[in-house]
Amino acid sequence: MEAQFLTANITVDVTKYNYVIQCLDDTSLTEVSDIVLNPSATDKYAALKNRLVNSFADSAERKLRKLLNEVDLGDRRPS
Repeated sequence: MEAQFLTANITVDVTKYNYVIQCLDDTSLTEVSDIVLNPSATDKYAALKNRLVNSFADSAERKLRKLLNEVDLGDRRPS
């Protein structure tokens, strides 16, 4: 999104916020429903962006667990 905003020269917070809202699917909208229903007076886009990143980004622990679960040692032993 950031690249699209730069390309289109979109700098106004509320414009970015509205653009992102219209692009969200149902699952994403559910995650940010409180922000959509009661947006802050300022920094709407930043609040929305932060919530989406925090909701959908894998934590370091989750990434490590995923990596460890996918590793197949087969006949090998850990060194």
